[in-house]
Amino acid sequence: MRHCSGKVLLLEDNPVIALDTEALLLEIGAEGVVVADNVEQALRFIDETQFDLAVLDINLGGQTSTEVADKLVERGVPFLFITGYDKTENLVQLYPSVVIVVKPYDYSILSQAIKKTISQSN
Repeated sequence: MRHCSGKVLLLEDNPVIALDTEALLLEIGAEGVVVADNVEQALRFIDETQFDLAVLDINLGGQTSTEVADKLVERGVPFLFITGYDKTENLVQLYPSVVIVVKPYDYSILSQAIKKTISQSN
């Protein structure tokens, strides 16, 4: 089932998870996936490309993706967070309607999260 269309920004610093998630996004229907592995790269891609959706890993080594999320909010691009951590209370306060997916996830979980994210943005 295709829940995703258009160009997707994927911010993920783990290469294996990035490859798996990119494949899932393409399977769900993304027309293209641009993968960034750090905040600076993601911000540059946002300046260069119009995205229809973004999937952001919260914790990127010593960084978090909140700066990227803020820029996506400014641009009106829907996004969701993915994380390997349980503590997400501060994200819920900063981004009350954001969907948060906990790793590990599969096709079904990611597909439902994208569907919910897109429906909330319309």
